Amino acid sequence: MKIVKAASFVLVVALLTGCGGNKTPPDDAMSQGFDAFNDEIRTVVTDPARADRAIELVTELERQVEVLEDRIAARELAFRKINADYDATEADFREFLDGIDRQVRENKATMDKIYRELYRTLNAAEREELEGSQSAAIKSAITAINAI
Repeated sequence: MKIVKAASFVLVVALLTGCGGNKTPPDDAMSQGFDAFNDEIRTVVTDPARADRAIELVTELERQVEVLEDRIAARELAFRKINADYDATEADFREFLDGIDRQVRENKATMDKIYRELYRTLNAAEREELEGSQSAAIKSAITAINAI
């Protein structure tokens, strides 16, 4: 489970860390990275039903990345607003930060659920092979994001 979870996490982090500041990765760069990983799954997982399920889960991970991007953008705007409010109290800042904490915990729980399902969907040999072959998809996504 650690291999799939770590590899998937690296893909998500790679896609998000390339977006320094207000930049967001182009949709096509993310799609290419996820599409490449889906192609790898189709190649490695010989059972079509399990391959379809794994791809559904990867698609859900992609959707979660989009949700995270939207939340990060909204969070930045909300922070600017509260930071510019001279009447904002410490309680206002604490409430804002508590909201971020709740979102982070919710995102983590959602991603963990998807990771666990992906782990159960793939057998040990498939997980191992995907870990090695996935690096090309991740490198492709990182390259595209860093080119921004």
